[in-house]
Amino acid sequence: MKKKKKKNKYLNYVPAPVNLDPEKYDLVSDEEFCETYKRIPLLIVTQSGIFPSRGLYDAKTPEKDYRKLEDLENQPCIAFIGRG
Repeated sequence: MKKKKKKNKYLNYVPAPVNLDPEKYDLVSDEEFCETYKRIPLLIVTQSGIFPSRGLYDAKTPEKDYRKLEDLENQPCIAFIGRG
């Protein structure tokens, strides 16, 4: 039986959101995160800007510069989670 995809998607290598129910999102790779379809990508916004930024963990992760919403231009919607 195929697993039902959740409404939102969240990057699989960044810290999990603290106050968001894990039943509301799937953990996905950069490639799937940027795919344009009905699932909403979730990004974290801090006092330093949009998280994660390119090269935050190593030279390859994340592959895109999410501070500039790179490759997310065609998404019907993007959700931002505030974090202090």
